[in-house]
Amino acid sequence: MLSLATYTVTDDLRSGAVVRVLPQYRLHAFNIVALYRARRYLDAKVSKLIAFLKDYIAPALDDLHEAIESISGATVQTD
Repeated sequence: MLSLATYTVTDDLRSGAVVRVLPQYRLHAFNIVALYRARRYLDAKVSKLIAFLKDYIAPALDDLHEAIESISGATVQTD
C-alpha cells in the first residue's frame, strides 16, 4: 500500500484514477517551518513571506482536506 499526500492526488481522486482504500484514516498532520537567519530587525520581505505562509497555506490545506472528505464521503479519524 502506498500513502500519498492528499494535495498531490486531489484531481486523481475526483476523476476516479485513484481510490482511497482506507478513507476513515489519515496520516498525521505535518508542520511547515520557515527558517531564516536571526537578526535584530527582520527584513520586510521575510516578514511578509512568513505572514503569507501563516495566512494562506494553513487555510488552503484545510480547504483541500474538506474537498477530499467530500469526494470520499468518509469521516476521518486521526491516529
